[in-house]
Amino acid sequence: MSDEEANIRARTREGRLRALEEGLIAAGWTPLETAAEVKPCDACTRPSTSLHKYAGDAICEVCEALFTAANALFDNGITDEVEIIGTLAFAYYAPDSTLEAANKYFRFEVVRVVDGVPVLRLRRVAANVLYYEGSRIVRAVNVEVFSRHADPGEVSVLYEQTLAEHGIHYDKCSGGSIKWSTNDGYLTITVNPEQELHPSRVSYVKEYPRGRIYSFAPPSLIRRVYPGLLGSADPRTLVGYAYGLGDHGRHKTMTAEKTILGCVAWLLGEGDSSQKPRVRRPRTARVLNRHLLQPLGKTTLPEDGWSPDDTIWRDADKVSKRLMRAGLLLQRSVTEGFGNTSPKTPV
Repeated sequence: MSDEEANIRARTREGRLRALEEGLIAAGWTPLETAAEVKPCDACTRPSTSLHKYAGDAICEVCEALFTAANALFDNGITDEVEIIGTLAFAYYAPDSTLEAANKYFRFEVVRVVDGVPVLRLRRVAANVLYYEGSRIVRAVNVEVFSRHADPGEVSVLYEQTLAEHGIHYDKCSGGSIKWSTNDGYLTITVNPEQELHPSRVSYVKEYPRGRIYSFAPPSLIRRVYPGLLGSADPRTLVGYAYGLGDHGRHKTMTAEKTILGCVAWLLGEGDSSQKPRVRRPRTARVLNRHLLQPLGKTTLPEDGWSPDDTIWRDADKVSKRLMRAGLLLQRSVTEGFGNTSPKTPV
């Protein structure tokens, strides 16, 4: 076959393909989009189809949100450890890091907004309600305790506020049930009345029913029950569930710089034990130098190796459990559909 014949046949085949595609489109067929190219992020090395130029690096949207939040914390002098951890966890783990999205996470309090970045803190305790299926009538109240430093007064006051907000009455002498669970890494106290509505009546009830049998436990009882469940995390008197709760609210905390750099280092890869320190730490140091330390005029980290004397790696380990706890609760809110109640009074 001559070159001219081959060219004619190729053009004919291309024409037929174009005609076939035009016919399919006219019939309602939508051509498949070309798959986006997957490349590793220069910061966290995770594969991404959407990289953005950021200070000379090609980084993913998650890392861009993380660096933006970290710089905002530094620039605005945010020093509260709980706020720093909550803000960086939100920037990294939340699929949408806008203020509107931040207000949906009822386990977190939005403290303020700095340079367009929502500053969040994990509450010590939060409450939500469970409704009867297909109704807005409350079936049970959950009090969730995230910190061992939440005191009985805080817990009982929040419980009482939740009852009042939903028009629920309580009685000092009524029956009922109190259950608790620690399956989710925090203490959940679930309160139910002595008797529930029959399923056939639910659709006819417009407000929480009156009557002692539908009364909830009084706040004074919750105030007394909670300390017994909490117990003590002191190794000498270890009892209860305090040991499994967070420690935010304690008096002695890390400095702002150590907390911010430790969080960012952990999220960029220090928490990835599949990579040996000699591999992950020089890379993480380079990213921290380029995107945080150098722009802020702070002392940089060595990039040609790592030393045990570099306290940042110890700081990352210290903050890791608090950071992962915040990340878990953020992700849980997404899987739950952000719960079924609005944020409560911060405690």
